Amino acid sequence: SYEKLLQRVTSKRGLRLRSTSILSIEHYKIYLSRGLILVMIALVALNAVNTAEHYKDIYSKDEIYYNYLAEVRGEWTEEKHEYIRTELSWAQETINKYDAMQSAYIKGEIKKDEFRAFLVDYSYAEQIEIPLEAIYSTSQHLQTLDREGIQGSFVYDTGWKQLNNRDYDICLYLIVIIAGSIGFSMEHSERQSGGGFKQILRSTKRGRGETFRAKCTAICIAALIGSVLCIGFEVFTVIGLWELPDAGVPLVSLSQYADAPAELTLLQYSVFVCVADLLAMILLGVFTFALSCLLGKFIHCIIVAAIVTLVPHTLGMTGLSVPIWCDYFGIQQVDKLAKWSMGKDILGAFGGYAIVALFWITVAAALSALLLRTATRCFILKIIV
Repeated sequence: SYEKLLQRVTSKRGLRLRSTSILSIEHYKIYLSRGLILVMIALVALNAVNTAEHYKDIYSKDEIYYNYLAEVRGEWTEEKHEYIRTELSWAQETINKYDAMQSAYIKGEIKKDEFRAFLVDYSYAEQIEIPLEAIYSTSQHLQTLDREGIQGSFVYDTGWKQLNNRDYDICLYLIVIIAGSIGFSMEHSERQSGGGFKQILRSTKRGRGETFRAKCTAICIAALIGSVLCIGFEVFTVIGLWELPDAGVPLVSLSQYADAPAELTLLQYSVFVCVADLLAMILLGVFTFALSCLLGKFIHCIIVAAIVTLVPHTLGMTGLSVPIWCDYFGIQQVDKLAKWSMGKDILGAFGGYAIVALFWITVAAALSALLLRTATRCFILKIIV
């Protein structure tokens, strides 16, 4: 019980109950009291394994794209554009000749050695066609920028794309809602005046406020630790594989960021994405913590939090039209929402993102204030009755 937990922590520290740090007790609850630290460690380990395998698979298929970009890397020029166009035209023509060459070989119009040589070219052309199409599309985009007076560059962008286009992380998501759901679950398990809520209800108003702040702080720290571990591992994995070159190149050089501000660099944008992702997870922790005060049951809190945050995203994945501000994962999948914001240009390039993020921050803050107050009053009434 909560009472036993308090005694256990204070006895280990050799402190009296009233001098024990509430924040320390909350940390103990989250990480050790129910052994959930083992679940969290398992989720972090699973995340690390999945992340490593995912990125290594992408890296192994990227050699041709890397080699061709190495030929044109740097500022865009007409010569580089023509070189890529010529290589792509050769690849496409070679692929288109396959049926004619096969027919000629069957009819005996060409020799076996000539057809074999063609097959070698055909196989190579198939490998380079898609990478060259991507580079040529980028070159066309850079050509447009050049006409607008913006100097763009060819960048080996695979690593940058992987870093910025991360999908929502289900392992990190579970870590955060587990931590948040612990907030009041142990107090609610004791339905007596001498039980879990005793330390909160018998304290002064200032003491109750301090208790709630300590609980919320502990949840935020847990969400921060989980986010830093998971996001940090992804960042270091991407850097280790792709090295993230040309960090100072304007973000607008990448065609998918055609609406980005010309002065924004790749590095600046990637830092923004990682920090915004981290803050979204902390906000999720606060939201789940507020639910834990009202619902009490650990599993009930997880279910409700999952319904509110997962259902809109799941509906969107099925093809249904879901307003972007309804999808909580929009502020975790920062890149998707940021590109939408740039395209809409509401109050600036990131104004749309700021509005959606502010909406969810307001929802979480209002829900926290309302539920904490309502749940405490309801519990006091139950004790009085």
